[in-house]
Amino acid sequence: MKTRSLSVISFTLALLAGGFSSHLNAASKINNAPGAHLSTKCRVLLVRTFEVVLEPGVWHGFSLGPSSNECAYVAKVTPLEPAKDGSYIEKTVVQPESDGNRWNDVLRVMIPGTQEKLKVKIRVYKICE
Repeated sequence: MKTRSLSVISFTLALLAGGFSSHLNAASKINNAPGAHLSTKCRVLLVRTFEVVLEPGVWHGFSLGPSSNECAYVAKVTPLEPAKDGSYIEKTVVQPESDGNRWNDVLRVMIPGTQEKLKVKIRVYKICE
C-alpha cells in the first residue's frame, strides 16, 4: 500500500490599488509546511479596462478568456458618478463558465435592483505565477 504525504500551504496575496491608477501592487506572504515548495514570484498584468453602465439587478457578464489553473484575476470596479445614499456594488466575481465547448473565465458584476443604474470603470488584473 502506497502512502502520500500532504503539504499544507497558506497563501496570502495583498492587492493595493488606489483611485484611478492602472497599477496594482501585489505583495505575497507564503507559509509553507515542511517540504512544501511554492514560488513567491508573480506577474500582475492589466488585461482589460473599460467603462460600462450597470443596470439594476442585472448579473452582467464579461468574458476574460479560456480558464486556467495557472492564473487568477482581480477586478477593480470604480463608480464614475457621484454616489447616491446607499449606492454600492453588490457582487463582483470572476468564475469559470462553460459555453458548451470549453471553460472560460467570466467577470460578473451586479448592483442592487433597488438602485439607479451606475456608470463604472472596470479594470481587470491577471495574476500569474
